[in-house]
Amino acid sequence: MKLLGNSPAFQQDDIVISFSGAGSIAGNANNDYHITPLIVSNTANTFKRTAPIDDSLRTAVFTPELNDERGAFPMTVALTREHNGRQQRIIVSADADFMSNAELLRNNIRTANFLFTTELFRWFTYGLFPVDTSRPPLTDSDLRIS
Repeated sequence: MKLLGNSPAFQQDDIVISFSGAGSIAGNANNDYHITPLIVSNTANTFKRTAPIDDSLRTAVFTPELNDERGAFPMTVALTREHNGRQQRIIVSADADFMSNAELLRNNIRTANFLFTTELFRWFTYGLFPVDTSRPPLTDSDLRIS
């Protein structure tokens, strides 16, 4: 997580970022982009299935006969490349809801989704986040009475 700053929360091994129903990301290293995994699944309870999934089942069970594979799979990656003298930055995530209100305000488990989202925006803006959109107060110096 060094890419996203030095927050103590990202230095812990047991940090939880909720990705409910997420898949994994596979990248092609033969391109102009440098790929940095940001979120990687937990090997203890994660597996990848390439066979069709029976939608009638409520849970998926690891089945070696279906070529299921256990491992740590990237779920969010950062892509960077030099383009026209500047660094282009892209985030690809296997879960579109990790920064939804439901995940950011989750209170049934302690997650770092809010911190992770904040650090993503800080990374995109080269540390110039949060953006200050305030304006100086207007001074009303004219008084016209007719």
